[in-house]
Amino acid sequence: MYDYYYEYDIYYFTDGPLCLVARSYTDTPDEAHFLRIEASGSQRAITDADLAHPLFLLAQDHLRNEGKVHLNWLSGKGDGYESVPAGSQHAAQQFSQAEPASRVGSIQALGNFIHPRSISMKIASTVFGVLLALIGIVWILQGLNVLPGSFMTGQIQWAAYGAIALAIGCVLLYVGRRGGRKPGAGH
Repeated sequence: MYDYYYEYDIYYFTDGPLCLVARSYTDTPDEAHFLRIEASGSQRAITDADLAHPLFLLAQDHLRNEGKVHLNWLSGKGDGYESVPAGSQHAAQQFSQAEPASRVGSIQALGNFIHPRSISMKIASTVFGVLLALIGIVWILQGLNVLPGSFMTGQIQWAAYGAIALAIGCVLLYVGRRGGRKPGAGH
């Protein structure tokens, strides 16, 4: 078993059917990596031409405003990642400060200006762990006839199911509360 795990936030920047996906590890909060583009249910790699796309520029601006000063994109060259070109930062700032009418029409007109969603594995694991542990405790108490009022009351198999749920909930809590990714463990 490994003594570390990868904890990160995923960002989805959308413009209609187009979606730009980025990732930021929690132990390197000043970095973010653009991973791929999704469109109409399929995925493709980011190309050099995509770096000038208005959605890419808006995504850069959003991530920089969140303190992500080191932006990379998955190019497939060298070690796989390249820095977002310095000129893109200036273009992103100009684009985001431009009047809405001068931006690409579909981004602003459809109301899909930019919708980042951040999903934290640590929070999800902790929440599900707590819920599962609580359900396990209730099932144990009902199975042992301590908590009456349901079809599970006095049924010993529900105490066993509860013990299993409690154990899984505790494992999820442990995973959710542990430290982040081991430094240098990859991109």
